[in-house]
Amino acid sequence: MKNTKALQNINYMLRHYITTNITDPLSNDSRGYSNHSQYFSGTGDAGQINYLERKLPASGKFIVKVGGTEKTDGVDFDLDRDTLTITWSGHTPADGNDNITVDYTAVKPWIYDDHPRMDIGDFPRITVDKFSSDYEDPGMGIYTSYNSGTGSRITALTKIIIRNRNRKEFYTYKNIHYKNRDLIDAISDEIVNYLQTHKVPSVWEFDFWTVTRVQRISTEEDMGIYRNDISIKVQYYDKS
Repeated sequence: MKNTKALQNINYMLRHYITTNITDPLSNDSRGYSNHSQYFSGTGDAGQINYLERKLPASGKFIVKVGGTEKTDGVDFDLDRDTLTITWSGHTPADGNDNITVDYTAVKPWIYDDHPRMDIGDFPRITVDKFSSDYEDPGMGIYTSYNSGTGSRITALTKIIIRNRNRKEFYTYKNIHYKNRDLIDAISDEIVNYLQTHKVPSVWEFDFWTVTRVQRISTEEDMGIYRNDISIKVQYYDKS
């Protein structure tokens, strides 16, 4: 991942913030664990931050290399297992594409960028799906070159889709017992509250976001799946 406001990174960062701020109804042990690898691109700037896409257990493998040379947590970088960030404190990775590799033991995800087959059992689960991006000029005379100026102001229309299968047993979510649709509504409420209370100051490189609708989708209920869609608008300047 190159830490820029490219289209592919907007969805990634939304998934990152949902992963780090929204409660998973299942425990880490219930989700299970797997080895996971990621690539990041150095910027050459001191204090660079890399954002992980999967949750970390309390312990396990975590190996970071820059240009093939292994680096040390607490010396070259600082790992925050709660915010899932690597902050480069004692070493500055050189500017380059995918010159940082991270291999680690990760909790299996519940936040995805795709839609499940109906036979997959990893529920409850969330999909972050971007539907469109509207471009507009930021103002007359703001830039003369698209790639060296502010760029365009982009409004991305995105849906956060929460799904759960019909099950008889309760889920314990934030110390309250829920079944089925009630669980979906509780997760929706937490996501909406997080988004609406973090408009200002904005996180990462986002300029603004807002929730526009929460909608019950009944088209999958014949297959035993409850679903809510949260529609949001995400705004940012793509070249700033």
